[in-house]
Amino acid sequence: MGANGSVRRSKTAMSYLMNEFNRLKSHGVDGEAVWGEWFAASLASPNVNGASLPQAQTHVEEPVLTLATLQRLVTPEDLSLDFRHIATLWKLDSNRDGVVTFEELVTFAEFCNEQRMMLGDLELSQKLKALCVMEMITDVCDEDGQDVFVDWMLKLVAQVQECPSTIASTTAVDPMESHIRGIELYRKFELYYA
Repeated sequence: MGANGSVRRSKTAMSYLMNEFNRLKSHGVDGEAVWGEWFAASLASPNVNGASLPQAQTHVEEPVLTLATLQRLVTPEDLSLDFRHIATLWKLDSNRDGVVTFEELVTFAEFCNEQRMMLGDLELSQKLKALCVMEMITDVCDEDGQDVFVDWMLKLVAQVQECPSTIASTTAVDPMESHIRGIELYRKFELYYA
């Protein structure tokens, strides 16, 4: 994300994430003013941290990004990520509710930044994909992991059914081909660790 330290402590990174989140925020979700107030207050305080995110300061639900809107997220020029990659979405949606909150987006940006500092910039997007795949496979192999994964996938499919034209216009890869490759990868992983 371009930050040498924590993304949460970088005004530039947090501003970028906030602007992108607000740009893509699901239509009809009110709350931009509340988030804007939190962001302005967090920049004014010397100790910026994620613990002060607003929880129930408004009558509306917390703003979220759906799969369709998340695919239009623009990453900084020095980091290219594929938000159609299922394992990347799995990593982003840490609570597996089928949508991404601002806090989840910041946590993912923090993960990307930490990995960039450890692994370097060379082929970082491929390395991040691999790390996301490994985490997803580990989670799915846990007890009840397959049930959690299936429930999560159903939430994503329900979003696609609600707005198929948006998904179709942003998807350049054949979903069936991608799915088959994912199954093949999972089987190879399963055979390797069996």
